[in-house]
Amino acid sequence: MILSIISGLVQACFAILVTEIYAVFGEPNDDIKLKRTSVLSGILGAIGFVRFFCLVMGGYLWGVSGSRLTKRCRVILFQAMLNQNVGWFDDSANQPGTLTGSLAADVPTLQNISGRRLASFMEVITLIIASLIIAFYYSWQISLIALAFFPVLIVVGAFNMKQWTNDGSRANVKGAGLAFECLSAAKTVFSLGAESHFVRRYELEALPSHKKIIKSAGSYAVFSALSNSLGSFQMAAVFYGGGRLMEQKLVTIVGIFRAHTAITFGAQQLGYLAAFAPDTKKANEAAERMFSVIRRTPELLPDEGEFPVKPFQGSVAFKNVHFRYPTRRKIKVLRGFNYTVTQGTSVALVGQSGCGKSTLLQLVQRFYDPSASSSTRVSEITFDGMDLRDLAPTWIRRQIGVVSQEPNLLDMSIHQNIAYGLTYAEQPPSMEEIIEAAKQANAHNFITSLPQGYDTPVGARGSQLSGGQKQRIAIARALVRKPRLLVLDEATAALDNESERVVQAALDEAMRQSGRTTLVVAHRLSTVENCDRIVVLENGRCVESGPPAALMEAHGAYYSLHNADAKGKMA
Repeated sequence: MILSIISGLVQACFAILVTEIYAVFGEPNDDIKLKRTSVLSGILGAIGFVRFFCLVMGGYLWGVSGSRLTKRCRVILFQAMLNQNVGWFDDSANQPGTLTGSLAADVPTLQNISGRRLASFMEVITLIIASLIIAFYYSWQISLIALAFFPVLIVVGAFNMKQWTNDGSRANVKGAGLAFECLSAAKTVFSLGAESHFVRRYELEALPSHKKIIKSAGSYAVFSALSNSLGSFQMAAVFYGGGRLMEQKLVTIVGIFRAHTAITFGAQQLGYLAAFAPDTKKANEAAERMFSVIRRTPELLPDEGEFPVKPFQGSVAFKNVHFRYPTRRKIKVLRGFNYTVTQGTSVALVGQSGCGKSTLLQLVQRFYDPSASSSTRVSEITFDGMDLRDLAPTWIRRQIGVVSQEPNLLDMSIHQNIAYGLTYAEQPPSMEEIIEAAKQANAHNFITSLPQGYDTPVGARGSQLSGGQKQRIAIARALVRKPRLLVLDEATAALDNESERVVQAALDEAMRQSGRTTLVVAHRLSTVENCDRIVVLENGRCVESGPPAALMEAHGAYYSLHNADAKGKMA
């Protein structure tokens, strides 16, 4: 900051020196002219050197500080996003495309009010203040005449700033979200021939309206024209007024030139400030969006709650569980679900779509808490008799290994994708542990057959692997955690028959491991026949439960679902 102030003060000295240069060339004595020219040249050279040093050092230091600031803000914003509850992401305003757009666009926008831009701003402010002091020192009358035009610039500048509303920035963020969704599903878009549709939608919904663009462009054109032409009007007024003041012996010609030159130096910088204003407004809007996330206090922090010392044994009990999603409070998903999963058993949750199967798995991971019951009975889920609402989400999730329908592999090696299942451990998993998990997931053989083995990059979203291979890597990622509770949410739903057979064999092996409790959700009932017990849900309630064979003999709800599933396969 000091370097920027020095640079501004040094630059203001040019206002005096320019006038002195005019006076030197009007000097009739050649010896005096030569001597003064040499002195002024030396001073100008020294000023240039000082300003060069200040700009280089100041630019470097401000650039480094600005870069550190934006990096820190990006990390803080990303951390704040990950600290939010899962329900926050259900809001349409917090979709992945919108959030990544904020990380990509809003954080860099902060550099408009930091770093080198802030250094330039400080230099300009210093120059303007110093120029005003110099101008008033030599002639306060001429200074007032020149400054009479400044309110016009300020009013027009303020009006111009109002044109930069939040609409454009919001549209940019919305556009980033739409583009992210479209490009993520590029193959689907191409297969449907919907390219033109999404281009039109992007144009209509994501970009600022044409009228607003024209309005902003028009106001900016008026402001630019005034700021550039006002100097001519100002000069005319200054020299007209200066002539009258000279007649009254109130000012000299040198005083007029010095005061006017100083004011001109300051006025020239107003154009920079005017150009800086829209960027400042954009940065403020970006900061507001960012800090609305950063300052938001999640309903539940990851480490909020108890961390039991006693190891989790694997018993899970659902007691009168009611639930409504925060974004769909009118729809009751679970209506008093009751069931106890004993330690070391595998339980499959089956039923029609929307009956609450996957919701139960999300509640088990404490992505949400059960809703209050309308009855006097408590609505709760317990691990070994401990209410999940008393336990820290971090501890709960460390007891669970999850395999979902979409593997969600990261763009890194197979080894790294398996290892990041255990990122919370003090020590990363050893190669032996990773290989053991891969063997349990029936993945070791295909991994070792690859040229790079465990160091093989999987590509973006696992694009270099087949569906079955990706799912087996996801299973290994879950098993390397050595979970006491294994959660399988439609783990084979997206696979072909051959891949399903291989993956199902891996899942069956994982479920058979001694002492491990498993919760399974599946639409294909053939994939849950090896489970110890089946729970049938209807309208958020348990309507039937028991071993698969016993339920088939009972000819109840499971029997009907099984027959419908079999007919669907035959069709």
